[in-house]
Amino acid sequence: MNELVSAWVAAQQRAPGSLLLFRQGETYTAIGDDAVLLSKLCKLDLRKIATFRLVSVPLADLKCVLGRLLQDGHKVAIVDVDVA
Repeated sequence: MNELVSAWVAAQQRAPGSLLLFRQGETYTAIGDDAVLLSKLCKLDLRKIATFRLVSVPLADLKCVLGRLLQDGHKVAIVDVDVA
């Protein structure tokens, strides 16, 4: 989890104002406020691990989720991470 949070902080600096999706294998994960927004907008389950809120999007649903985010005017950045 710490590696994902570190990647999130770095990605926020590189893509300010973008909703961040982290690719982890066949899943895309949003954390923090991005997770809350994604959960509400796309009716996805919001999880909480420790103090972090998370939403996971399976690869099969990514096209639909991206379409919805972009249609609503959100900028999206996809970040490739390799965390265990």
